[in-house]
Amino acid sequence: MRKRNILAMGLILAVSLLAIKAFIITPIIVSNPKPKEQIPKLRRQPITFEDAGGTIISYEELLGFIESNRVNLWFPSWVPKNYHLTAIWARKIHGRLDYPVIMVYSINGIKDYRVMEETLVIEVREPSPVPLEEYVEMWNWTPIYDVKGKLIGILKIDAYCTTCKSNETLPLAIVRYDGLEYWISFRDPATLNKIVQSMRPNKAIP
Repeated sequence: MRKRNILAMGLILAVSLLAIKAFIITPIIVSNPKPKEQIPKLRRQPITFEDAGGTIISYEELLGFIESNRVNLWFPSWVPKNYHLTAIWARKIHGRLDYPVIMVYSINGIKDYRVMEETLVIEVREPSPVPLEEYVEMWNWTPIYDVKGKLIGILKIDAYCTTCKSNETLPLAIVRYDGLEYWISFRDPATLNKIVQSMRPNKAIP
């Protein structure tokens, strides 16, 4: 029991550090399941992504970032009908791009990086040190496996969403590919899983 409590505290700390580092870019809070009345309401964050250097970049700039950092970024090879890539965000510090990289897909041209019901948002960030198995074993997240049966991510159907307009929660998948972590949110969990399974490295964006 003591070991589980220590691991739980470590997970909370790791997630909190990720949220702080990312300046609450994807405003979905990962927390241990609690009764609704016990979920704390979060105050509006004083620091925005733009304050931290966040800006919209071109696809060509993203390709340059991929090449200069010698990384494989994964993109969905399938997205829901009528959804298109409408914005790519990244931090730009002294002229150099840095993580997180955020890709926004929408039907009606929304470019806002903040998660909402109308968009598909994929945020690429440096990974948490917490093993995926701990999310499954301790927090009851749903495991996500690839076609070969390898654990590649986890799914939380009711992640707390601070910027959603009509819902307090939104499905969130956290998936790891090639040393990076992808936080992917979409309003329908079955469709979200299909998007995750379609992810491919450095493919053309639909």
